[in-house]
Amino acid sequence: MSTSWMLGRAAALAFVLAGGCALWWGWAHEQATLRALWGRRVTHYNALFRRLWWRPRGAQLVAGECSLALLAAVAWFNEAWLGVMPLVAVAGGVPAYLNAQLDKRVEAVEAQLESWLQILSSALRATPSLGEALESCVPLVDAPLRSELELAVREYRLGTPLDEALDGIATRVDSPLVRTAVTAVRVARNSGGNLAETLLSLASALREIARLEAVLRAKTAEGRSQAWAISALPIPLYGGIRAMSPEFFVPLETTPTGHLVIAGAVALWVAAAVSARIILAVEV
Repeated sequence: MSTSWMLGRAAALAFVLAGGCALWWGWAHEQATLRALWGRRVTHYNALFRRLWWRPRGAQLVAGECSLALLAAVAWFNEAWLGVMPLVAVAGGVPAYLNAQLDKRVEAVEAQLESWLQILSSALRATPSLGEALESCVPLVDAPLRSELELAVREYRLGTPLDEALDGIATRVDSPLVRTAVTAVRVARNSGGNLAETLLSLASALREIARLEAVLRAKTAEGRSQAWAISALPIPLYGGIRAMSPEFFVPLETTPTGHLVIAGAVALWVAAAVSARIILAVEV
């Protein structure tokens, strides 16, 4: 065995030991940084799963993210650049998928608001009690709004004030339209106004908002598709050039200046993607 081989193995062992000590120091006591980060990440994902009405699996998802980060680091140090990109894509794709599912659920709930308000207004003409009217309209509403209403009715039956049960719907869905509808119901109920007529007026306003949002989505659809295409272009472009000419990116991958150029390019890429998303996120 050569001296360089032994030195390389000793350096690798020292790196592993140093990493293990750093992990132990960051996890050992209750206020450790890594433990706090782990707890916040798990809490974030569990809250996301609950809003989706899925079984909370935050700990498993965070453990998977840590495993992918470790594999990406190993691939990076071994200069397996093509192996890093799929791992990064998977690590970023799972949260993006969860957020997309949550956005889809929120949009579905918002689309049901108008019909629910009309049903609730009709129920209030038959019974003056908002709690009874809310309970009677649950079977007439489809999912996903139905599950939110069922939970609110269950809480109301167990003694929770009706205002708090309605606020729970707005908190779980976390939508401006839902919060507006809930606030209007509460204000009309507590002020002694004609709640049925108020709900019909609110349903008409929501219908107009939905129409304007559809117009805006149609106007910005082409810009969003172009932004997604341009944002995703560098990854296949890099892979194709590297497959055709493996030495083309050697100066970038093997020199400190090249690493700085890559870091700057990635930072500008992310900033451009975020800026395009913010610009195209037009709201009514």
